[in-house]
Amino acid sequence: MTRGSKTRSTRSRACRNGRRRAAWPLRTYRQLRRSGPDHAPVFTIEAVMADGRRTRATATSIRKGQRKAAEAMLATLDATE
Repeated sequence: MTRGSKTRSTRSRACRNGRRRAAWPLRTYRQLRRSGPDHAPVFTIEAVMADGRRTRATATSIRKGQRKAAEAMLATLDATE
């Protein structure tokens, strides 16, 4: 598998597992908001990097929100490299 063919989640997992740690600092997630009815909730999730950078995403599940926030974070980091 070439580097270009790796998905963003795979690259994110590699960061979390310690590879490229300096270039891809660890992050944490926070649930900022839950809205909508119980049968169709909408979550706003924030990813916070160790250096303080933040991205937010909205999704219909916490896991999807974390994934979207991580993808936004990686896009931001890719743009700065």
